[in-house]
Amino acid sequence: MGGIMQSRSTALVDVILALIGYIVGMSIVLLLNSATAHGQTVGWVEERSFFKEGQTIQRVDGLVNGTINERIGTFVWFQIDPGYAQAYGGLTWSPKPWVQFAGGPGLEQAKKSARVGGYVWLGKGKTAFLFVPEYGGSGFWAKAEFNQSVGKRFGIGAISERYKGTGPKAEVNISKLKFWGAPLWQDGKINGLVGVRYKF
Repeated sequence: MGGIMQSRSTALVDVILALIGYIVGMSIVLLLNSATAHGQTVGWVEERSFFKEGQTIQRVDGLVNGTINERIGTFVWFQIDPGYAQAYGGLTWSPKPWVQFAGGPGLEQAKKSARVGGYVWLGKGKTAFLFVPEYGGSGFWAKAEFNQSVGKRFGIGAISERYKGTGPKAEVNISKLKFWGAPLWQDGKINGLVGVRYKF
């Protein structure tokens, strides 16, 4: 009986991962079609490494944005790390050039696979702020980032992410690559978070 239950659980995970892949793939196709007809597609893919108590946890994040008109657009967000994956997408709304709201449904690798998420972005000149909330079967998660560009290549700021901590952040931009790192304080201990982002 245990083997049957394990087999069913494995099959369910495979189905969820297949659905996530389908959502990501179809959403990217739709974004590309939208970009061809109305505007452009931009985004990034990032590899992150989280260091905590001698362990290293790697994760891949990605965001793709498409343009429908001056105020309305589309987005797809996905995340993959060992034992977990998620993806969601929807519409973006920019009532002013310096603010953008985004939100939409998706799926995650959890007992209850439905998930919703989005973001709020504020930016003007060399200053930007990003807040990303999510909720679904695995619970609530959120991240906030502040960044101030210093010249063309450097940036400083701060980051706070649930389950990881809060701390200062520094980044270096070289062509389409962004290298960044942050020491994060959580429960009286210091963790580390570094990333490499490719922008397109």
